[in-house]
Amino acid sequence: MTIATLRLSAVILTILAFVQGWGAAHANEPVRLGDELGVPDWLSLGGSYRMRYEALDNPFRAGLEGSTGILVQRLLFNVRADFDGLYLGAELQDSRAHFVDPSTPLGTDDVNTFELLRAYAGWQGTDVFRAGDRLDLRVGRLTLNIASRRLAARQNSRNTVNAFTGFHGTWTGARGLTLHTFAVFPIDRRPNDRASLLENEVAFDRENFDRLFWAVHATQKDLIGRASGEFYVFGLHERDRPLVQSRNRRLVTPGLRFLIAPKKGHWDFDLETALQVGTSRLSSAPTDITDRNHLAGLFHIHVGYTFDAPWSPRLHVQYDLATGDGDPDDGRNGRFDTLFGDRSFELGPTGIHGALARSNLNSPSLRLEFKPGRRLSGYAAYRAVFLASSRDAHTTSRVRDASGASGSFVGQQIEGRLRFELIPGNIRLESGFAALFKGRFLKTAPNAPPPGDTLYFYAASTFTF
Repeated sequence: MTIATLRLSAVILTILAFVQGWGAAHANEPVRLGDELGVPDWLSLGGSYRMRYEALDNPFRAGLEGSTGILVQRLLFNVRADFDGLYLGAELQDSRAHFVDPSTPLGTDDVNTFELLRAYAGWQGTDVFRAGDRLDLRVGRLTLNIASRRLAARQNSRNTVNAFTGFHGTWTGARGLTLHTFAVFPIDRRPNDRASLLENEVAFDRENFDRLFWAVHATQKDLIGRASGEFYVFGLHERDRPLVQSRNRRLVTPGLRFLIAPKKGHWDFDLETALQVGTSRLSSAPTDITDRNHLAGLFHIHVGYTFDAPWSPRLHVQYDLATGDGDPDDGRNGRFDTLFGDRSFELGPTGIHGALARSNLNSPSLRLEFKPGRRLSGYAAYRAVFLASSRDAHTTSRVRDASGASGSFVGQQIEGRLRFELIPGNIRLESGFAALFKGRFLKTAPNAPPPGDTLYFYAASTFTF
């Protein structure tokens, strides 16, 4: 990434912030597109536009070296019409990448141009089964945000969002019980070849009817004092298609979660554990046709405290464990599958970085969050990173030592972020960094990346309308 490109991206961010700010600087409330256009009450319009510059030195991925950079932008525009319980909605996503260096990893998580992200019909009703309850049913092309978002999420940091086609129902009782159930077919984003992605070409996404994702999820608020409880079962079933290989995952993932939300002057807590059983293959390579017994697990815990003090500092310690495949030759697969979850809110920035994932991970962390004022917030975090299995791959880098001789210490990650609400509700400016100091594994494994610690930086501007 050249200095000229960096300067250009900074100028663009500044101009866009000024233009949006000029129109909303004297508004007491956030400016909304629907209000400005005077649309009727039954119709709502809105969306967001984000531009982000990213730079990375000394990549941690196998086979890459040097410095990489990218400028990405994402436009989301949604419309919804409500008619006495019935509703119709749609959302457009336009995600593009520019100034992509030759060595920059590029995929459908960066580019998805002019795509119908959502198109759905639904019905909402109250007092359906008992007094005070609420039922929401919708069908069509959807996005999902379920509970902790570790297994099913609408991505916030990533430049593209996972979409699905199917059914989603939510029932909320009068006493704090919420039930989710869905059965959907994941959308395959297109195009997926680098040449087309570099040109930001348009190719409409397709439903993958050979892959079914489903779940039943229950949440009970105030189960014990301030603590809420969750129980869930996720399922993923897929098979090969003509000319397209899959990992033939047939997985069922039951889990439990208990949490206490952060509150000034109080402790907070989050404990989640999940078991994953079924069958899967180690890869989607055409030569891999062996279905293996799958047994894996996920464990997350963090304990935090928010001080009743200026800047509202919140300190929390965290531990994450996601199993790896302990023996590549035993005919079983022990690597936890992250399904369709998000990781940026917990494991560090994604984009062209994304060093950590909830697979073959053993990692404690310490994090400090702060809010100096109504408009400014930030955090700083430290994390030690180990492999849960030294014979399995570090999944995000694809570095592996099947003998285990390179050990399990991946390295240490330091990260931080600052957010400034230039115009609350309309303009957000954000900047962050991450540094991965490579440990023995990333230095000595057979396909380890070149020497040098990984440094990542990003700056972004988001406009909500």
